[in-house]
Amino acid sequence: MFKIDGDGGYGVNYDRHFILDGKEYFLEVDRGTKNPEYVYEQLKRYKRFLAEKSRGATLLVTAQRYRFKTDQDKAAEIWNMVRRLGVPSRQMLVCIHSLALQNPLAPVWKCPPDPKLSYTPNGA
Repeated sequence: MFKIDGDGGYGVNYDRHFILDGKEYFLEVDRGTKNPEYVYEQLKRYKRFLAEKSRGATLLVTAQRYRFKTDQDKAAEIWNMVRRLGVPSRQMLVCIHSLALQNPLAPVWKCPPDPKLSYTPNGA
């Protein structure tokens, strides 16, 4: 885990950071161990950080199965949080973790406003 605090005190702890085709990405793997309120607050911090300090970057969030919640249910829960936050299109993308592991550049990523549309991280 890597941490970004800076002057604004963002409190963002990301799992990975990388550049792909000249575009900046942060990766957050949700293992399901945090309660929904914590995850929502974490996404709010990411939204503020991306808007103020890392414009043009994308947060990729993957969801894993945990206890009685399926990975699909967890991904849908996170997607709805992103939608409620009013994040600009393609600034935060959500995917089931196992699909991202199979082919992270496949069109398996979802972002508001339409959960039926799938995207690749690099916009192809």
